[in-house]
This record gives sequence, structure tokens and C-alpha cells, in this order.
Amino acid sequence: MRGDAAIGEPVFTSRKKKGHLKEMQVNRIVKAAAKRVPGLEEAIVENVSPH
Repeated sequence: MRGDAAIGEPVFTSRKKKGHLKEMQVNRIVKAAAKRVPGLEEAIVENVSPH
């Protein structure tokens, strides 16, 4: 679900620039969030992806 976003608008928007986040930026955010999960093994963190 995209909320109020129109078709063609980016799902993940950039806070600093107008437009969308690049794939690499989304991956970095997801991995950083996984590292903050208590008790999650490093091997699992390395395999986390936004998919």
C-alpha cells in the first residue's frame, strides 16, 4: 500500500534531496536497523535485505 502517493511517485523518498532513495541507500538503512536488533547473530545481519 502506498498511502496517498500517486503512481510513479517514489516509495522511499529522500529527506535531503527531492526524489527517491537509491537501492544502495535502502540496503544500508536496512542493514543498520538489523545491527540494532538485540541478540541477532552477525551472520544473519550480513544476509538481511529489503526484499
